[in-house]
Amino acid sequence: MISFKDYIPKYLLHSQNISVAVLNVSGEYTFVNDAFKKRFDFWNGEFVGTHLADTLHPDDREHCMKMINACIENPDQIFQIKIKNVYKSEGKYFWIKWEASVIEDDDKNPLGIMCVGYDVSSEHFAKEQLKSSEMMLKAMMDSTNDGNVLVDTNYKVLNFNKVAQESITQFFGKEVNYGDDFRHYVLQDDYAEFQQYFQKALQGEMTKTERKIQFGDFVSWIEVTYYPVYDADNSLFGVAFNYVDIDARKKAEIQIMNQNEKLTQIAWQQSHKVRGALSTIMGLIHLIKEEKDIETKMKYIKLLEDASVSLDKVIHLIMDVIHDR
Repeated sequence: MISFKDYIPKYLLHSQNISVAVLNVSGEYTFVNDAFKKRFDFWNGEFVGTHLADTLHPDDREHCMKMINACIENPDQIFQIKIKNVYKSEGKYFWIKWEASVIEDDDKNPLGIMCVGYDVSSEHFAKEQLKSSEMMLKAMMDSTNDGNVLVDTNYKVLNFNKVAQESITQFFGKEVNYGDDFRHYVLQDDYAEFQQYFQKALQGEMTKTERKIQFGDFVSWIEVTYYPVYDADNSLFGVAFNYVDIDARKKAEIQIMNQNEKLTQIAWQQSHKVRGALSTIMGLIHLIKEEKDIETKMKYIKLLEDASVSLDKVIHLIMDVIHDR
C-alpha cells in the first residue's frame, strides 16, 4: 500500500532541525517527526488524530486554517506562514516559518498536506530588536533641539528627526518623506555651498559652517555640520547633517562687533580730534597769558572760541556714537 511517507524525502522525515507534519484534508495530524514534537513540547497529548487548531496559539488558528484550505484548492502551489509557539520550560515564544503543500501520488490523488517548518526566531528577534533600537534612536533624536537628516550618497533621504521635519515644512510648505531627493530642500542661495561640503563628506571629511538663513522676512543663523556616515564594514553609505540654532549667539556676537567698532571710532576721535583741539586751546591760553597787546589778545581769544566750538562738535560726535550703540 502506498503511503504519503513514500513521497517525503527521508532526510525530512528523520530531521532533528526541520519540523515536519502531515495533515489530512480535515486538518488532523497523521504524522509528525521528532523535530516537530520537540518544538511543540508544550502539547502533552498525542498529535496523531488531533486537530491542527488545538495545537496553535489562538492568534494563529484562523491564518493556518486559511493556508490549509488554500492548499486544498490549489494543490500545485506552496503556501507560507509564520507562527509563534511557546517554550514549555521558559514560557517564551519562538517563531517558525511554515511551508505547506499537498502530497499527491503518481495519479495526482491527494495523500495529505505536508507542512515543513523552519525556526526563524533569531531572525524575528533581530528584527524586533532593530525596530526597538530604531524607535529608541528616533525618540532620542526627536528630544533634541538640533535638526538631523541622514541621506545616502545619491541624496536620498534615509532618516530625519522632528526638528528637521518641522523646519522643512516651514520653509518649503511640504513634508519630507523617506526616499525624497534632499536637494529639493536646499535653499537656492545655499546650494553651491551645500554641494561643496556634501562632496567633502563623501571624501570622508567632516566640516562645519555657519549660515545666515533668509527666507522672505525670516532671518536666522544656524551652524551646520556635515558628517560622513559608515556602515559596520566601514564603507561610506551616506552623509548626516546636523544643524543647531545659533541665532541668539550670532546676533549677540554681531552686536559686540558693532560695539567694538564704535569704541574704535570713539578711541580714534579721542586720540586725534579731541587731543588736537585741546592742544590748540592750551596753546592759545599760553599765548594770551604772555601777550601784552590787547588787540593781539582779542585775536587769540577769537581763535580760542573757534577751537572751543570745534572741540564741542567733536564731543557731540562722540556722544552720538555712544548713544547709537
